[in-house]
Amino acid sequence: MKKLMLYVGFFGMLLGGCATSGQSVSPEKEASAHFKLGESYLNDGALQAAFLEFQKAIGINPRDKLSHYYLGHVYFRQKRNQDALKEFAQVIKIDPDYSDAYNYSGVIYESMGNLDLALKNFQMALKNKLYEKPHFIHYNIGQIFSTQNKLKEAAAEFSEATQIDPGYADAYRALGEVFLKMGSNEKEALSSFEEAVRLAPGDPVGHFRLGEIYWKQKSYQKGEAEFKKVISLSPDSDLAKEAKKQIERRK
Repeated sequence: MKKLMLYVGFFGMLLGGCATSGQSVSPEKEASAHFKLGESYLNDGALQAAFLEFQKAIGINPRDKLSHYYLGHVYFRQKRNQDALKEFAQVIKIDPDYSDAYNYSGVIYESMGNLDLALKNFQMALKNKLYEKPHFIHYNIGQIFSTQNKLKEAAAEFSEATQIDPGYADAYRALGEVFLKMGSNEKEALSSFEEAVRLAPGDPVGHFRLGEIYWKQKSYQKGEAEFKKVISLSPDSDLAKEAKKQIERRK
């Protein structure tokens, strides 16, 4: 809220100062002020106020790609997927190398069940070799391949994500899940889940999967320790209930 008040104050000073001096505000500065105010509203969860500011910014500067992008984000938050996709398409029209817009479009298409268009957008995002977050794209592609039961392809994508960012716990966990689905890669699955919980020790799913694998390997002490971690981390979850059942079966 404090940051929002600072932006409101800045916006008032910008317009008021120019009015006092008799100088006109440049369209770029005025659009930027509306964008920053919209961004602050968005961070405070005020979607409608953010929506109005991004619209104002675009009205002043139709080629303001960030306002189009954030407006798309607002639409997605409002479950207006088609409107969001139109905004991201506009971003791409302004800047064909803006990978975040392709990635977000892919996420929306995936949520709509259109995996082919989702995959196409994710792959387009990777074409920009200067993109700073390609590991997220590889993870998203891996999720699609996993859904399609293309397990080798999924494993390759998740593995690529971990190579780009060795601290990406979600990718290690997803890789472990794929190895389990393969049925003959228990050792690799174990290694992946161990790394996942090392990076994210508060993840109950990773601990549960480790418990299952240790149980299967008859390492009951290790397995029970993992199940107890699940119960401690998420005591009211269905996962914790299942962990308790596993422990009770051994008594």
